[in-house]
Amino acid sequence: MVGNRDIEPFIPVMVSCIARPTEVPDCVHKLGATTFVQAVEAPALSIMTPLLIRGLKERATAVKRKAALIIDNMAKVLLSATLLCVCISQHIGSGCLNLPHQ
Repeated sequence: MVGNRDIEPFIPVMVSCIARPTEVPDCVHKLGATTFVQAVEAPALSIMTPLLIRGLKERATAVKRKAALIIDNMAKVLLSATLLCVCISQHIGSGCLNLPHQ
């Protein structure tokens, strides 16, 4: 579906979070237990980015930390830093667009 076997089991939960924001903390915690091995590409980022941005905006510090950890883990297997910047900048601004291209 999104071309990433690491997150495919979580797709139904992530889609549910879009409709029900109260499920975001639980989904972020479930994803936090994922080890990202497969390269992260645009389709996976397109479904993960809104969830992770919501996670970073949660009130609970534990959820924010877990969302940041997921972003860090994904960035390690990301094919292009530019791709991540494009996805995130659509939600939080263009500040990260100053990163060097890979």
